[in-house]
Amino acid sequence: MEHGVIHLDVTDPEGGTIAHYSENLLVDGAVTTKLVPLALNDKTGVWRLRVVDLPSGGTATAELQVDP
Repeated sequence: MEHGVIHLDVTDPEGGTIAHYSENLLVDGAVTTKLVPLALNDKTGVWRLRVVDLPSGGTATAELQVDP
């Protein structure tokens, strides 16, 4: 089974990177998990999740709609 490392950046609706939600993650095969425990006072709107495969530099993004 192949292992790797990705970096996750979590940005709020205003485009600010939220350091306490962003981190490096180990990947086991093609799978990893990350709990993003949004707080009640976090901003509502579209949050963006961006991962970078550290060895290759490949990227992927996803959006998360946060409602009140």
